[in-house]
Amino acid sequence: MEINEKAAAECRKIKNVRVFQESILTFQTDKTYDLTFTSGVLIHIAPDKLPLVYRTLYQHTKRYVLVSEYYT
Repeated sequence: MEINEKAAAECRKIKNVRVFQESILTFQTDKTYDLTFTSGVLIHIAPDKLPLVYRTLYQHTKRYVLVSEYYT
């Protein structure tokens, strides 16, 4: 999932990559995936919206959730 149009277009160039161009706050699908992950995104999410994001990651995974964040 990539909110930036140019970045999503670049990701689509990679073989076997499926990209959803939208916000994680509005993402809806019935599908699940082997891996859901976020990297460097959660620091930009309002604290009151974090439970929604965590729930979205969890609901759409079959197996693994990976969260890669940092704090400076």
